Amino acid sequence: MKYLIGKIGDKWEVLGPQCTDPAVELGGTVDSEIFGLLDGFPGAYTIENGIFRQLMTVEQVRSEKLRARREAECFPVINRGALWYDKLTAEQRAELSAWYEAWLDAPQTGFAPSKPTWLESASKQS
Repeated sequence: MKYLIGKIGDKWEVLGPQCTDPAVELGGTVDSEIFGLLDGFPGAYTIENGIFRQLMTVEQVRSEKLRARREAECFPVINRGALWYDKLTAEQRAELSAWYEAWLDAPQTGFAPSKPTWLESASKQS
């Protein structure tokens, strides 16, 4: 599906699949799937004179989104400190290490790893 680009006031915006407002100056179009991936990601696109210009590839945006998820989901766990780590079993440490390595590789693999089950249940109890 294609989304229309229209000028509202002095600003060009992606409007959606249709626009019936005669006051809106219409420009080009953008594929809805591409826009869905890029929308909300600063610097991924711009609209110049009604023309959608993609500034980042879909792969770059996906990698950056994974980096942001890694920062929010992984780093707060990994950076808990010695007191927390000292309470982990050897098996938990190995699982945590593998999970961390998978997160470090996530922007290249395109895959966000699942939390170890013991860590998931511990976070639900907090």
